[in-house]
Amino acid sequence: MIGQELEVSLHMAFMDARNKRHEFITVEHLLLALVDNPSASEVLRACTANIEELRKLPSEFINEHTPIITGGGEADTQPTLGFQRVIQRAIVSAQSSGKKEVTGANVLVAIFGEKDSHAVYFLHQVGVTRPDVVNCISHGVSKVPQESGSECEQEQAQGGPMTSFDIRMPFVEHLGMQLLEKADGRALIRLDPRPEHLNSWQAVHGGALMALLDVALSSAARSLDPVCIGATTVEMKANFLSAATGPILAEGHAQRAGRSLIFSEGEARDPGGMVLAKACGTFKLVYPKRTEE
Repeated sequence: MIGQELEVSLHMAFMDARNKRHEFITVEHLLLALVDNPSASEVLRACTANIEELRKLPSEFINEHTPIITGGGEADTQPTLGFQRVIQRAIVSAQSSGKKEVTGANVLVAIFGEKDSHAVYFLHQVGVTRPDVVNCISHGVSKVPQESGSECEQEQAQGGPMTSFDIRMPFVEHLGMQLLEKADGRALIRLDPRPEHLNSWQAVHGGALMALLDVALSSAARSLDPVCIGATTVEMKANFLSAATGPILAEGHAQRAGRSLIFSEGEARDPGGMVLAKACGTFKLVYPKRTEE
């Protein structure tokens, strides 16, 4: 399941950590390894990342903060829970999108799930966001001119997470929401505010933000069952934490609460990662009516 190039990158990361007698191999070790991974580095370059800076930041952090194993004998370096979650997240995502192998690019996306890690902070420091990476892998969108056959184009041709709404919702189209990812109980929606979305003090109106969260949570719920044709909101609660003035990313996570009832929760953030609002709710999946034989 894990591709050969990724297997080599992981092996080299473990060998380096053991040689340096690091007690743990962390998400930051993983990010450092991806800088030299062919598919991940191509995506990073497509996102106009400063590769040398991205190599320097986690390297300095690892050398300063990683505990060292003392004494003799071979170092038994152990992966942290965050490291394990990233790999598992990448495998599940690849499986849900029908891919046969997990690549370094898949792991790069999965790292963003560790929101409080220094690895994600370092990626933001060099101007790389999760939507940038997803857009590259899923849409072939690059911030710089791409040569034919790039990793972004290959990933798009092979198929990735669903990136367009599979049902028509005129209100959602009217607001201009974009579905970036929807798979395996998770959905990521983007809204680029227009003048008509703003309130009297030029911030995004709470109604628009609430609608964005509603769509993110319900889309995550619908991703759990491909047979359903929609989801109705049973109840929903939101907490508004900060004013939104630019692009907004809403991410929803869902888990089944019954045969057709789904509990979802999520949050809206600005591109820099600041939390703008949080929400949770219950949604009822809608299925096609059975026809009489």
